[in-house]
Amino acid sequence: LQQGEQLRLLTAQLHQLLAQRSSSSSSGNVLALPNPQLTSITSNEGILHPQQLQQLRQQMLQQVEQLLHIESAAVAAADVVAAAEGLMQSQPEGLLQQLLAQVMNLFDIQSLEGVPAAMNKVYVHYSELINFFKAVINLLALPDDAGPAAAMEAISNIVQQAAK
Repeated sequence: LQQGEQLRLLTAQLHQLLAQRSSSSSSGNVLALPNPQLTSITSNEGILHPQQLQQLRQQMLQQVEQLLHIESAAVAAADVVAAAEGLMQSQPEGLLQQLLAQVMNLFDIQSLEGVPAAMNKVYVHYSELINFFKAVINLLALPDDAGPAAAMEAISNIVQQAAK
């Protein structure tokens, strides 16, 4: 009974989150979830035993809790995006100042004049790394779309063969 009550509470919270999500997207379409009162369940193999039913209830409770967390995160993310869009529309210069301050802090730049040079340095470094990675992929005879994990595996195999 306690798990059933927990499931009902989680379902109610999920309904609230879905209502929030639908009201923010103005679709007005909320899924109706059934009231979970499980007393017996039949499967393809027949009626489930009480222990199996208890295990099923526990799994359902865990899945609903996980869904509740995901929905909460989705609602919070939508709120953050909406706030950022509102800030961009109401104070675009404030957002630009915040971005510049962040870049200056990340790259330890003392003045605004140093920002373009630092950004160019980052771009050059990034380009060098990409070119290096492409050369490594080519030397290892891997496909062009191979990622770092495939390259590391190929290098590891070569080192292991050389060690033998």
